[in-house]
Formats: sequence, C-alpha cells, structure tokens
Amino acid sequence: MLVDDDKALRKIFQVSKMPVMVHCEDSQIINDNMKACKEKNGEDPDIKFHPLIRSEEACVASTTKAVELAKEYGTRLHVAHISTERELALFSPEHPNITAEICVPHLLFCDEDYARLGARIKCNPAVKTKADLNAVGRQRPRSVRAQQHEVGFIAFAQEAAQFDIKEAGWGVAHEFNEARHWKYALVNWIYFFHAWGMPPRFATVTQVHDCPGCRGAWQAQFPESDQAQAREGIKLYAEAQQMLRTLSSKNCRINSIVGLFPAWSDGDDVMVAANPDGTTPRRLCFLRQQQVLQKNAPYLCLADFISPHRPPSDADIHVLPIGNVIGLFATAAEISMEHLYDHDDFKRLLVQTLSDRLAEGHHREAGRGVLHSRKVAPGKGNCSPSRSHFWCLRPCWPCCSG
Repeated sequence: MLVDDDKALRKIFQVSKMPVMVHCEDSQIINDNMKACKEKNGEDPDIKFHPLIRSEEACVASTTKAVELAKEYGTRLHVAHISTERELALFSPEHPNITAEICVPHLLFCDEDYARLGARIKCNPAVKTKADLNAVGRQRPRSVRAQQHEVGFIAFAQEAAQFDIKEAGWGVAHEFNEARHWKYALVNWIYFFHAWGMPPRFATVTQVHDCPGCRGAWQAQFPESDQAQAREGIKLYAEAQQMLRTLSSKNCRINSIVGLFPAWSDGDDVMVAANPDGTTPRRLCFLRQQQVLQKNAPYLCLADFISPHRPPSDADIHVLPIGNVIGLFATAAEISMEHLYDHDDFKRLLVQTLSDRLAEGHHREAGRGVLHSRKVAPGKGNCSPSRSHFWCLRPCWPCCSG
C-alpha cells in the first residue's frame, strides 16, 4: 500500500464509509530488495529479478496488514490482483466484507516465462512461481447471491484470455493499424506522469500554452518545495511531445482489433457466440456486488443487463437489432517501438510509457469507429463514448484487452 504511515492507515479503515480498494505490496520490503539486488547485480538488474524485488513477502505482508485492519474495524475491503498462494489463505466466506481479485498475468504466467517473454509480462505485483500460478489458477468465481455473502474471486479473465477475437469467425471484427501524428488527446497525461512518479497536479502542464511565459506562470503557482518537480514536469512534457513527433515520423503503429458478437446471459455469466452455429460459446464470468446492502436491495451483476435469450444461429450480425451484442477489443503498440532506443535508458523508458498510454487511448478511438459503423435510427438508446444513438441496453463494454 502506498500509505505507509500506520496511524493514517488505521484512520482510513476506521472512518471510511465507502469500500476501501488497495494494491497490496510493502514499499519498504521492495526498496530493500531493490537495494540488495543492485548491489549484487548492478544498477540495471535483469528483468528476471523482478519477482524477487517485488517479492512474495512484500505482497503477503501488505495484504495481511490490510485484512487485519478490515477485520478490526469491519471495513469493506477489496484487494486488487493478488498473486500468491499464501495470500489466498487470508480470504474466507466467514468475512464477506473482505474480497479480492485475480488478473490475467497471474493466471497465465510464472517466473519461468521471463526468459522467453522478458518485460512483456512485467507487471505489479510481479508474476510469481509455478506453485503460485497453479494455486491462483484453481480459483473460480464465487458471488454474492440473494442475501448470502461469500468471498468473491474474480477469475473471468481466465476465460477471456482464451478468446481470440480475430479467429472467432462470427460477428464484426475490425482491425486498426494506425500510423499518424497522434493527437496528444489520445494520451492520458495523468497516468503518464504517474508512471514517472509525479503527482497528478503536475500533469496540468499539458493544459498550458508552450510559450516560456505561460510555462513560467504555471510553475510560479507551486510552493517553493514543489518548484524543482514542476521544472522537471515541464521538461518531461516537452520530451514527450518531441518523442511523439519522432514516433510519428518513423511511422510507428498502434494496433487494435475490435469485435462485436452476439451474447446472452447464463446466471451471473455472459455467453459469447464464437461462431455462427453457436456450438462453442465462450463463457465470461462476472461478479455480483459485494457490498452489504439494505434489506431486499438487489445485488447487481453485469450479466443482469444482458438478456438470457440466445440469438438464433442464422441471425445476421450486420442487421440490428438481433438481441444483445458484446464488444471485445485488444490493443498493443508495435513491438519494434520497444527497441528503438536500446542504448538510451531514458528514451527507452519514455517510449515505453508513451506506448502504454497510446495503446490505451487508441482502443477508445477504435471503439468509436466500430460503433459509428453500426449507427441506426435515433431514439433507441444512447451508447457512450461517442454519444451517437445505437441499439443497446447499457453503455458498457465488458472486454478482454492486451
């Protein structure tokens, strides 16, 4: 947890009226591991040391502390992306106010895969051992049903990761391979600055005119203690703008694929038609609301918003309405971008952080394109983000993304 002060943590868990969601890794353990690793392996440790730096101990210590505080104060706690077998033992149906989730990398990879995939599977928390992979992979989704409260593990990504949009063969699959002078609006600058360890307030430099006077006035609004970081923010944004222009001149691409597929609900799950005859639908598992509600209040699930009626096998996906349609997408930056500056650490990291944000922004652009291609008569519902009228039940795209 990024809040290391014990007194502040206790106050959060004690007074919060809202669910507390935490990323559980102990910063002190990570820092100590990093220091020891650098002393032994040099200033730029190989990617294979990532699970030793962001270790099992760092995860277990932080998760244990969060769970103990939630039990002490009765706080509604949700732990994001647990990755170890030892953490699983901290959750049980006896404490329905404490839940967790498991994400795609920890269901598919272990530390043995770093030799083959390198930084492409780098994430926080790090993927751990084969034993941890097998342990978390055995978890299946469990939901709150009616007035019963059970611990919920989100494992829908295990099925989603096996769904190949391009090879599904039914529906509308659009590929977007775009090389252009990217609009700066595609980049979520708050998360870009966060990746460089800078608070969101410094991302406001992106809203300021780039003349020296405007930048100087922007910097002057910060207290003396923030002046050095503000100057670094100005410099970082200028470097990022220049890098975007460079990537555009090199015709680097952001690749996306978006598909629309017939779907129907089956209890808490959503079935997605993978081919025209519907004989091999793929199951996406969702979780019901976990927060304890008032008596007789419904515990909702995304599957509740999708009709249970299965579309006929001869339904034409190009003709609306056919029932429910679910959108799936995957986006990725061109892998060659990762190796443009192998001998320049700063520029390599700059390209990597920009690539993440460009891929994230490009799926929104690709999604708008597919939605516009399916525009029908107005008055049938409003589907964000494009605010055009589409046949839809809910402005939500459950998705698997890469």
